[in-house]
Amino acid sequence: MIKNYDIAIIGGGASGLAAAISASETNPKLNIVILERLSRVGKKLLATGNGRCNFTNNNISEANYHGSCACLFNSLKNFDCELFFSELGVMSYADNEFRVYPVNNNASSVLDALRLRIADTDIEIRNDFAVTDIKSEKNGYIISSESDSINAKSVIVAGGGMSQANLGSDGSVIRILKKLGIKIAPLSPALTSFKVNPGQVRSLKGIRVNAIVTLYENGKKIGSETGEVQFGDGTISGICVFNLSCLAYGKENLSISLNMLPEVNFRDVKEYICKLREIRKNAALEDFLTGIVNKRIGMDIIKKNTGYPLTDNASVLTDKDIEKIASGITDYSFKISGLSGFEKSQVTAGGVHFSETDTFFRSKRFRNMYFCGEILDIIGDCGGYNLHFAFGSGLISGKTCAEDLL
Repeated sequence: MIKNYDIAIIGGGASGLAAAISASETNPKLNIVILERLSRVGKKLLATGNGRCNFTNNNISEANYHGSCACLFNSLKNFDCELFFSELGVMSYADNEFRVYPVNNNASSVLDALRLRIADTDIEIRNDFAVTDIKSEKNGYIISSESDSINAKSVIVAGGGMSQANLGSDGSVIRILKKLGIKIAPLSPALTSFKVNPGQVRSLKGIRVNAIVTLYENGKKIGSETGEVQFGDGTISGICVFNLSCLAYGKENLSISLNMLPEVNFRDVKEYICKLREIRKNAALEDFLTGIVNKRIGMDIIKKNTGYPLTDNASVLTDKDIEKIASGITDYSFKISGLSGFEKSQVTAGGVHFSETDTFFRSKRFRNMYFCGEILDIIGDCGGYNLHFAFGSGLISGKTCAEDLL
């Protein structure tokens, strides 16, 4: 016998848990179920912020969001995420970059607070319920898995994107929505590393450097970030790079440039390297730039911008070589071959297009259907912005859904 519910929430991640709490608080008499694909809810939440759960940011605006649904941030303007968790029993603090964490630096305390609140209600959690179909009926929806089905008057879709499928969403819910005729913005990994030709960075693996990083499409600047860059095995990453990856969505012929001396103008860089040529005239070129940049980076810049063996002395450098080396330090460039895949991305770009939802997260196409969290075409920068939107949109969608059933 198929069980009946007032509200079915597809997805037991951050937005789905918040939606359940909000709907129950709005109308405690509602019969609510959370349908979770995995054997437990909130698994991805435990991995956020390197296990510390950076759940919001105290310096937040629409400018921190990208995608067709970026304007939905305005629906969250009255949402105080710190207050929400304080009322759930989580003390928090903000670091010097305004990122907010639980005071015990433990992501499990955030998930526990949500779970404990849900335990105080009649909300049902059905784990291992991987949704395979959503059918719109006269009085609601039939939601099916491979082995079971339920009826619900309303459905809140909080199924996430495709990032880190082992921690939750695998894109299956988005495919179901697409089958229903809902417009889906193309999906892409976001907040992820850039892939480059492995030969470009093989000698740099493991190096970290602070720089202004600029992203170009066909040589035209499309964004810039400042922060620590990390060189990996055929990849370039770091928070600043992750943020730029949001702008890479749908773009081609991309490259990035690192300015490793952003506080010094080019002329002064060039003059200093001229002096350095005299100071280190007897030093091998492999050591020439130590004291300015990492030695391996310095060797790479010399190799890319001069034709001399690294064993030659610095006295061989011409004024033209000096100018090229200065350019190499302030414009250290790499051609991007792509983005690292969904399995390594923090979030998914794309999803339910803004044209499909109103500002209260209701579907414009289907009555009593709502969307929240990463299922929507919105991505936030690194720093707590994505979880802020997940919790905020979950609370609003849950409240809206419950009120519509009154």
